[in-house]
Amino acid sequence: DKNQQRQQELLRIEREYNNQRLQLERDYADKSRGMSNHVFQEKMQALNDALEREKEIVSQINEQLDIQA
Repeated sequence: DKNQQRQQELLRIEREYNNQRLQLERDYADKSRGMSNHVFQEKMQALNDALEREKEIVSQINEQLDIQA
């Protein structure tokens, strides 16, 4: 079913970003890396923004496909 495939695609995208967030949190927790809280927050915000942009793009593509169908 088309809607189920779309939901699975969004979940896959979110999982990818969650994995990146977890890695960023590990890097921040590893004090030997010397990441400041400011840098951590900037990187986390960049990931969150990128996730939202990617979800918007997927949604727009799906809307265009629906219009063409």
